[in-house]
Amino acid sequence: MDEWRRHFDVNFFGHVAVVRALLPALIAGGDGRLVNVSSIGGRVAFPTLGAYAAAKFALEGFSDALRREVGRLGVRVIVIEPGNIATPIWNKTMATVDEMAATMTPDQQARYDDLVAAVRDQAEERRSSGIQPPGVARVISDAIEARKPRARYRVGRDAKLLAVMSGLLGDSMFDRIVARNLGLTSRQGTGRESAAGTTANTGTRIGQDAARGSRS
Repeated sequence: MDEWRRHFDVNFFGHVAVVRALLPALIAGGDGRLVNVSSIGGRVAFPTLGAYAAAKFALEGFSDALRREVGRLGVRVIVIEPGNIATPIWNKTMATVDEMAATMTPDQQARYDDLVAAVRDQAEERRSSGIQPPGVARVISDAIEARKPRARYRVGRDAKLLAVMSGLLGDSMFDRIVARNLGLTSRQGTGRESAAGTTANTGTRIGQDAARGSRS
């Protein structure tokens, strides 16, 4: 639970505290902009990232409610949803996964070792493939300066693709595509089966699989 609380303190409650401190001044100015940096992980949740996704989903809901509360008072609430960004987060993800693997019980290893290995391999590949942070900064700047800013700005091809797909595909199909791209197979009633590998760019590969599925 400590790890879950840490994620919510950093990724949700911290935002709420800053908003509460600044909102009176923004309302008094009559034309304020409030930008919350979320993540595509606040729209699409991936395996082993439940705590992070839950906090970002909370931030998305908070931002939607706040936008509808203070928009009539002249304050624009904007959400930035980056996809894969080349930051140290991937090194932290790998360290977290390693710690998770080291503390699993034998039963947990039997159930999740292939998933943990797949997520770690993917983090290793993704840490050098994301867009650079200045690209996100430019989007934030554009949102602040736009005459009529959008409610949401998605940054990166993977973020845009995943957002579209999560809205078009049913949950069961999306779940299957995520599992396929992690190289995971069902263990229900079959015991341990081998994994087929991982992908370097989940968003792109998921899109390719979905396109093939729609043509079949």
